[in-house]
Amino acid sequence: MKAPQIPLKRPQSELAAKLDSAQRVFDAVATQFRAPVVAWSSGKDSMVLLALARQRWPQIPVVFFRQPHMPQKTRWANELAASWNLSVFDWPPAQTGVREGNNRLDLVSRYSVGTMLLDVSLNLYEPAEGDSLCVFFDLIVNRVRTAEVTLPWDVILLGSKASDKDKTVSPTGFTTEISVGPAGSPSVAFPLRDWSDEDVWSYSRQHGVPQITARYAGERSANSDDYPACYRCLVNGADEVDCPRLGVRIKSNAALVTHFAWPGISPAR
Repeated sequence: MKAPQIPLKRPQSELAAKLDSAQRVFDAVATQFRAPVVAWSSGKDSMVLLALARQRWPQIPVVFFRQPHMPQKTRWANELAASWNLSVFDWPPAQTGVREGNNRLDLVSRYSVGTMLLDVSLNLYEPAEGDSLCVFFDLIVNRVRTAEVTLPWDVILLGSKASDKDKTVSPTGFTTEISVGPAGSPSVAFPLRDWSDEDVWSYSRQHGVPQITARYAGERSANSDDYPACYRCLVNGADEVDCPRLGVRIKSNAALVTHFAWPGISPAR
């Protein structure tokens, strides 16, 4: 997604109202919870959320789920985490599969967060010839998994916005600023719920929030949400496909992997 062509500054009254809404959520979090954490991806929304949250909680930790392949995809984030001295937490997913639809196939890593499930999606695209990363073998079959983990946090701050086209959470997640989790699960707060992309860019420019400019200029190599990997054998509807890695035709593996549906966050089953 490219950065939109917008004025360097939004009208102060508009941005001030959005900041007030975010601070209202922070006030509620500070009153109701003892241990917040930021869900951070290094994307534009989570960068603004982290910058705002650090004003309230300077030592607030972050959860940053990373793929084990292609470390260049997270180099910028790793360097920023070091320069900001962030406490970064990560753990393997409980389950990995795919989500198909809208003329695309996503790799989905489902994480256990207490008794709640959080899906993190990567947009897959056909790699250049000679690139041997395989979704089935490298990113699903050989992926380390973990069971339910016990977390020290009681609320997760998410940068998801009601205006987002690709929602991290179900649209019903935006009916309230804080979604209280069931017993054993952290709650989820949405400080940027009322923000737009233009608000995020304007705040970043006015307050010097670092952003991955190459990513939003359209460079896929800088986008940690886009992965070049072969997924031909995972698409429903084909009995056999040509496998670039093996150099032969193989039977479809679509029936061997989990196919996820929305929403991104749902109660554990």
